[in-house]
Amino acid sequence: MNSIRASLWRRFLYRKTIKYHLLADAIFWTDELPYPISYQGEHSLRLILRYRTTLILGRPDPKWEPFWIEAERCFPKWIGFHRSRVRPNKELKKLYYRLRKESVRECFKSCREEMEEE
Repeated sequence: MNSIRASLWRRFLYRKTIKYHLLADAIFWTDELPYPISYQGEHSLRLILRYRTTLILGRPDPKWEPFWIEAERCFPKWIGFHRSRVRPNKELKKLYYRLRKESVRECFKSCREEMEEE
């Protein structure tokens, strides 16, 4: 019974696409961001996504915690606060490092191409 529950839970957890936010140095699920999002809203979410990523990595960064606490107070029902998304997780940690590497590589590739066009 527990393995069935775990399997169903994994499907729920990964149902939405997980992406990497380069400026936040964080991963996020696509169902966590409102669309459209304001400039200020996106900035606020960067801080929250970064702190949550440090939780997933198992190394909470205290400098971002006050923003997390304020976000929990302001919008406590946000899907990003679900306990499955805020605990240390080896699979998500591996995914974070892979997406981060790919994102940085793609960023520099694009930058190089733009510089060569000038």
